[in-house]
Amino acid sequence: MYKYLISTVENKKIYKVLLEACKINLEYKFSKIQIRSLRYKKKISYKLIIFFINSLLSLKIFNLQKYVKLNYRGFNVGIYSASFTFKDYKVFFNIYKKYFFLIKNLLIACNQIDKSLEMVKNSAGLYVDHVGYLSGIHIQIFASQKKIVYCHGYPRGMCYVDYSIAKNQKLSAYDILKINSRNNLKILSRSKIIDKYHKIINFPKKNLKWMKYTKYSKGSKNKIINQNLKSFDYLIYAHSYIDGQLFYGYDGFVNLFDWLEFTIKFLKKRNKKILIKSHPNFYNKLFGKDAELDKKIFTKHKKKYEDKNTIFINIPLENKKILEKISKKTILISHHGTAILEGTSIGFKTICSKFTLWSQDFKISNQWHNINSYEKLLEKNHKDLISYKNSKDFYQLSNKLFFNPYALGGKKNWISIIEKYTKKVDWKKVLNQPDTILNQIKNNRQFNKIVKSISRNIEKI
Repeated sequence: MYKYLISTVENKKIYKVLLEACKINLEYKFSKIQIRSLRYKKKISYKLIIFFINSLLSLKIFNLQKYVKLNYRGFNVGIYSASFTFKDYKVFFNIYKKYFFLIKNLLIACNQIDKSLEMVKNSAGLYVDHVGYLSGIHIQIFASQKKIVYCHGYPRGMCYVDYSIAKNQKLSAYDILKINSRNNLKILSRSKIIDKYHKIINFPKKNLKWMKYTKYSKGSKNKIINQNLKSFDYLIYAHSYIDGQLFYGYDGFVNLFDWLEFTIKFLKKRNKKILIKSHPNFYNKLFGKDAELDKKIFTKHKKKYEDKNTIFINIPLENKKILEKISKKTILISHHGTAILEGTSIGFKTICSKFTLWSQDFKISNQWHNINSYEKLLEKNHKDLISYKNSKDFYQLSNKLFFNPYALGGKKNWISIIEKYTKKVDWKKVLNQPDTILNQIKNNRQFNKIVKSISRNIEKI
């Protein structure tokens, strides 16, 4: 009798490569596997109706801090539906649309729980396309039934968790992609890791695959870097407002728009001088509409808050150009970005969320877990914050982030495997249209080789 590999996406286009690879990998443990896609239930269940009425009457739907903690049938739905809602640019500027989509997506999330509970019974495993959006809801159900879950996403490549193993049962959907201290990897010397940071800071396009096609400003950058920036107290790194919200868990901020706005307001009240740096990819046409919308939101923040003590860097500028100009007493703040690791490597003190792309096992920054603890960190002077430049955790994390062969750019990464066999991938197109990678696969023989190779190179978490 067949067992099923349940998928949150259809078995076609680029997902056909990944799903077939997961299927082969799963067949090492089960003899016969079929791929089956999850679909919405056509009918809304009685339990869902009762849950929705109770949530409405209790007003939890209209309180975002309570909304993200909403549970349906014993499984969290709020954080996933909130994450998906804040992918839409319009909800940041229209309160009616915000609550309309919060309600709509909550109903979809609950409906998916109902469907997942039906399908998990005859399954051997699950493939999830985006663990932080609505798809990630299903991980909870499959984990509770001790199934195998496959996924991919930054900072990992293709990976899986076997939830029949007792120690894995504490891993949430957010923990799967995080770098944790359990994974074995040969430890490189500190000098090699520092050399890696040197290359990343000085030559980011050559040393970070996802920055390869980033374009930096030339002429207009002088307006920024020719200023006296040594008097600024903080450098804040803005993140995409509409991509990857809540992917690593909830720390009191339901989206990165609210996080940035809160940070700016709080520091302005303390009369601090602030630099807010846009991500270079806000200005990268290869990222299409998302980049354009991120730039629009950043511009709105600039118009609202900029003054002589609050400067917005609204051009694509290399991190190095700013770090060279600010004081070593300037504090770097990021929600979950690797830019603070670059700063740490050269002696800056940093602040970031505990819900980031590495597990809380690593102590490499001054980290907050809720709004209250964040406020306390923002109230501290530079001398009261901890420097992690020479900490053991910093080097272990850096080693796993940049030298994991399964991660983006590594030899065992699924993209690297496709590139190895096709050799003529136009990555400029693939960044914006991932399915175009299939055009490079010439025939079934080449397709099968790629699939088998990926199936043997799925990282076990």
